[in-house]
Amino acid sequence: NVAAPRRTSTLGQLTSGCPSKSYFVPFQACIRRVTDHAPVGGKAHFFFGLDRPFAGYAREMFEQIKTIKVPDSGWGSKDRLGDSTFPRASDTPQLQAADLLVHLSYQMFLELHASNKDEIELSPLLAECMRNRQTKEDVGFQDKNCLESLINAAKLRGVMNL
Repeated sequence: NVAAPRRTSTLGQLTSGCPSKSYFVPFQACIRRVTDHAPVGGKAHFFFGLDRPFAGYAREMFEQIKTIKVPDSGWGSKDRLGDSTFPRASDTPQLQAADLLVHLSYQMFLELHASNKDEIELSPLLAECMRNRQTKEDVGFQDKNCLESLINAAKLRGVMNL
């Protein structure tokens, strides 16, 4: 099923996409986070798995993010946004590593939810996967409070109309 296009975003006005899908805001936050870490004058290029159903959404959203001009968005690193490519996962082991990180993170959040605790210890493999993160914010759980904070910040900058 494909949802009807809607106009909403944390980075500007996207003309399509699916804001009700769980990946909509995190995808945009990930793109922004990566460009923040790219060197000034450099470009951050993105690989997305072609053999995934998400590829169509990723292609469309990425191109819109790249072309939308929102001067007051507060995204100072947007000029570092490079190109997107869609190779087969079997040709790009980095995508398999990213899939492993997502799987391990998902398993950890399931365990956290089931435990009714505020935090749990990371598995040794997940801890190793996250060892090279640049900042604490590079890896996070986007719960209701986090998403509300992103939306409110965008509203204050005047780049989001809900």
